[in-house]
Amino acid sequence: MGDLVEQLAKVVGQDNVLTGTQVHDDYTHDEALTTVPGVPLALVRPGCRDEVAGVLRVADENRIPVIARGSGTGLSGHRCRGLTASWCRSSG
Repeated sequence: MGDLVEQLAKVVGQDNVLTGTQVHDDYTHDEALTTVPGVPLALVRPGCRDEVAGVLRVADENRIPVIARGSGTGLSGHRCRGLTASWCRSSG
């Protein structure tokens, strides 16, 4: 896991890779009543297209699924055992 975090940090910066208790509760579930909350391997916050591409490349190389999360208005489909990519700092 440490190697994965290091790889992601090289792409988006250490402050933009959160794990464990650093991941806010909002990122551990969707609003479906049938899912069990769970913390993703990492919450990654890319800020531009190049960083998004880098995150996806790292995930693909490590065979880890990625769930994209916008503003959190979706009601289902968020729960991920891999990476969650948040667009909170994306510039387009």
